[in-house]
Amino acid sequence: TDTAGLYNVLGVDRDATPDELKRAYRRLALQHHPDRNPGASGRSGEFVRIQYAYDVLSDERRRRIYNRYGEIGVQMAGRMGGELLDPLVSSLLSTFAFASAAVALLLIAFFALLARRIDHANDWLFSVIFTPLWTADVLVLLVLMSVRLKDAALIGSGSSQSTDDSTSEQLEQDEMEEAAVDGEVPADPCPAPPTDTTPLLGAENSGTGPQQQQQQQQRRHRPSIHRRRRRLRTVRRCAEARVSELATATPMLYLLLLAGFQISLVLYLDGYVDWTIMRVAAPWFCIEAIHFVLLTLQLTAGLLRIKERALLSNDNPRRSTAKPMLVLAADTYWWLVIRVALALLVAAKLAGPLAAWSWALIFAPAYLPAVRWAAALFFLRQQLRAMSGDAE
Repeated sequence: TDTAGLYNVLGVDRDATPDELKRAYRRLALQHHPDRNPGASGRSGEFVRIQYAYDVLSDERRRRIYNRYGEIGVQMAGRMGGELLDPLVSSLLSTFAFASAAVALLLIAFFALLARRIDHANDWLFSVIFTPLWTADVLVLLVLMSVRLKDAALIGSGSSQSTDDSTSEQLEQDEMEEAAVDGEVPADPCPAPPTDTTPLLGAENSGTGPQQQQQQQQRRHRPSIHRRRRRLRTVRRCAEARVSELATATPMLYLLLLAGFQISLVLYLDGYVDWTIMRVAAPWFCIEAIHFVLLTLQLTAGLLRIKERALLSNDNPRRSTAKPMLVLAADTYWWLVIRVALALLVAAKLAGPLAAWSWALIFAPAYLPAVRWAAALFFLRQQLRAMSGDAE
């Protein structure tokens, strides 16, 4: 595969900087531009080749693909699944595949050693038994650091372009919603033929109808609606930005707190410290507290979007948004509530207040997700049967 042809077209080395590429392109473009060489028929094709070389090499993502696969890779990168040709993306996938396999093996080893310790097959310390788990923690930490470094290398290439595209799509959607509030409808590319709009006899003297009165009332309230939607949109975007920042920083923080929980648990089980169960589980509850903050910000953004869309309807905003808000809040917090309740029950069982309870009762919150999913499948099946009955 030829991976030096485009560099030779511009007359630069493979390690040329963006400034060197730009200077070489400007010099050659001025030299071979068809307007400056009207009589030379071959200069036009050469100018197109120079422009193509600069378009490929000036884009970081396409340049990485060209350096690995040549022009064939650049052509395939524009098709579906072409993102996998990016060496950084393929490296990330390889890293995840290796780390997942290694972590799975280490977890199997940990649970095997833990089972033998519980069955009194050995009297090893828990610090030895937890060694595979700590090794997995270190491996995941290295993977997270590698991902952070490679994400930094992806800034300015295809990933940032996709982010810009999603942002522009969001702005376009907001503009369309504002046009809907104003009563403006986008032009139909295939408009219907004009119809006779001549009023019926006596209709011109009928006065203002209920629909016209409603439209006039909406026009009077448009400025206040716009102001409310702008305020809601500003707060929502601020919440979404905070969610994005936390989502980037929390994985490594979660891992460090999880390692702290494992260390405190080992110290407690081996008898090095005389802590309470709640103190041992403090790092775990810190993880849940951070996750609660993240979920609350996500819920805030979702509730604000529901309020924004409610302003587009003519119904009472409080009455029309109450049910969707409750459903969104329940869907956001239900799994967090189950995890925290289960952790508190286990801690109370081990600490003594609930020592008389059976473990089947202690783990009762863990059964609720299965019940919820089974109910969701049942209602989905009922809806499908109703749809098939209507179709017949």
